[in-house]
Amino acid sequence: MAMEFMGRASVSRIWRSTHKSPGLPRGCCVRIVAFNEERRAPPGAPPAPAPTATSTTDAVARSVYKAPLSAQNVDTLPSAVLATSFAEYAQQVALERTGDGNSVTAPAFDSRIFDALARRLARDAYDFDANPLVDILHACSRAGQGHRHRDVLAMCCAVLTGKVEELQPASLARLASSCAGMDLQATELFAALCARAGEPDVLLNFSVEDLATLLVALSQLQHRSPALYGDAADILSSALQLATGTRPSTAARQSVMLTAEQAVSVVWALAAAGLYHRPLFDAAGSLLMDRLIELDGNALAKVAWSYATVRSADESHRALWDRDLFESIARICLARGVVGFPPRALVTLLWSFASIPHYDGPLFDAVASGLAPHMAAGAVSPSDMVAVAWSVMRVSHAHVDLMEALGDAALAAVDQMDGDDLTTIALAFPAAKSYSEAFFKYLVSEAQERPQRFGQVALLDIIRLISRVQHRDPKYYGSALKVLLEHVHKAFLDAPVDKTGCMNPFRFG
Repeated sequence: MAMEFMGRASVSRIWRSTHKSPGLPRGCCVRIVAFNEERRAPPGAPPAPAPTATSTTDAVARSVYKAPLSAQNVDTLPSAVLATSFAEYAQQVALERTGDGNSVTAPAFDSRIFDALARRLARDAYDFDANPLVDILHACSRAGQGHRHRDVLAMCCAVLTGKVEELQPASLARLASSCAGMDLQATELFAALCARAGEPDVLLNFSVEDLATLLVALSQLQHRSPALYGDAADILSSALQLATGTRPSTAARQSVMLTAEQAVSVVWALAAAGLYHRPLFDAAGSLLMDRLIELDGNALAKVAWSYATVRSADESHRALWDRDLFESIARICLARGVVGFPPRALVTLLWSFASIPHYDGPLFDAVASGLAPHMAAGAVSPSDMVAVAWSVMRVSHAHVDLMEALGDAALAAVDQMDGDDLTTIALAFPAAKSYSEAFFKYLVSEAQERPQRFGQVALLDIIRLISRVQHRDPKYYGSALKVLLEHVHKAFLDAPVDKTGCMNPFRFG
């Protein structure tokens, strides 16, 4: 890369509290709390295929000869030839799986080849060089075979841990993306990979595409390396600033240009890892402002989620800087129509705009109208239902069809929710000036019969809710209110006494 490298000493290595963010220098990384930090895919991150590193400079140089692959010759081929042949075979299988292959030439999946390869690796993996092992892992991921022979894949990761020094930047990115695609939690390998990628001589030789792929893969694997992320963010922010300035004419500068999709991947990777880098988010926002039209619904949702997630790390700056970006996302969504967006993208857009909050009535109406049929069809997960309810409650947006579908969908999924989830969903109805009799009466009955399912705060919230809907059925809600008050009183009395004094802080607020 023809780019000046900002020295490692220029990047802060400290994970800092967001409460101290106003005094932080430009460019330092701040740890933030992401929304819905569940394993695999944060909420702002719609389901997407694993990142793939398409820069294959070193791989192409090795692809000199490909032998026809069969279960019989897996044991006889040299390791490099075997890896190249298997990669070609896996590519054809992947094309067949996605329906993009030629039905005449694309082979059907042959489990015997994978089984024979697993036996060969179990016996000879330590004799393989690093690059063939990376090629094999990448091929397994591409062919969707990460669920087979997990023990052998883990052994390959263990072997590669001691051989990462042999790998060049493109192979490091491909290795990380392969592990992410197969959900291989090889912590020691990732630590060695990050150490290797963070070496200045290696880091400077990453293409911006491979560097973005590496960060996305590490974020998907939830492996945090603040030092690597900080240095990579410096390089990528410079590339983004170059892309948003005068269009370069030299080939050297053209090689560091980032596409809109890569810019989305970069900001998502940092936000998903809980890191904030002001110059990078500023530069990416400037680039995306002019190129949002190139993005699909999932990518637009990822942009909104990323910037909403890091908002708390730099509130005053981001509130001013990102306003036009969110307005542009809203305009494009309305102009294009959100009916064809996937359910997760719709939920993500709703949560992102509500969390800031950046309220756009027409956008919320459009997203709610698009989401209601998915909700009614059972295509929205319980955690996403809670996110929708929280978003509606946050901005008090009224949409009859969405709330009706939310009440029915929540009733169908009550076994997958805890008391706090149910209470959050219930709180959305008064905010949206709506009411679901079946859901409310289930919630109140459940709170009476199983108060242990709800915390003390949740029980108080339910009592507050009853006070707002009691007029709809005074007899039922009146008797329920007495029972719940008794449960709350008992819960407060049974709560452990605060060790610092004689009063229970939960009881007296």
